[in-house]
Amino acid sequence: MEFTKKVAIITGSAQGIGKEMASSFFKEGAKVVIADLNLEKAEETVKEIKQQGGTAVAIKTDITDMDSIKNLVKETQKCFGKKIDILANVAGVCIQEDIFESTEKSWDLTMNINLKGMFFLSKEVAKIMAKYKQGKIINISSTSGYITSTRCSMAYDVSKAAVRMLTTGLAEFLGPYNINVNAIAPATTKTQMITDLFGDDYFKGEWVRTSYPLGRIADPIDMADAVKFLCSEDAKDINGHTLLVDGGCLLAYRRK
Repeated sequence: MEFTKKVAIITGSAQGIGKEMASSFFKEGAKVVIADLNLEKAEETVKEIKQQGGTAVAIKTDITDMDSIKNLVKETQKCFGKKIDILANVAGVCIQEDIFESTEKSWDLTMNINLKGMFFLSKEVAKIMAKYKQGKIINISSTSGYITSTRCSMAYDVSKAAVRMLTTGLAEFLGPYNINVNAIAPATTKTQMITDLFGDDYFKGEWVRTSYPLGRIADPIDMADAVKFLCSEDAKDINGHTLLVDGGCLLAYRRK
């Protein structure tokens, strides 16, 4: 099993893409930390993993709070030892607002969750990875970091574009410590967040075929598989890269 005895912290993993990543990693032998603000859902995820024979722990984490970030690292080491092998920065938020109605509060919240928290958690975990001269950090960007969202989410788009630069910057700085830093950029994925934003019928209709050359909307497992690859030995020479996992969405956009 690829990740036997490795410790993986996955933020925002009580549901959606993060939960699928947690499931994918534990099935490959990893000890998984479910780091999420929603402790009740995080504990439900841990219960599911343990029922399937996996090892996991839930740690309530607010990645906008520096003390909470440091507590996550401390509690992870308390549970699984000093070494941390994998960090997947999945936690994110998308607030839809007309530009003329945008507020400073929503802008700051988006940046704090999608970018600031990602950086400072990566910094804290990278300190530990550097001591052991190994580690994998994966960030979640988006196709919205390349093109604007279907519906106005300006702060989200800007934050996801910034994640790409954060990834390359961290990769250059941490490379000498044998730490790979990469990102994936999903297109629309069948998650609760998307359903909450757009409704159940959003995944249906002719627009899917015309917008995605593969003719389908991705499932969370598609993102989990890409992240698992980037954390594997097969990707040991990939660093500072943002991998589009979009079903060809950007190709279709270019043709319009």
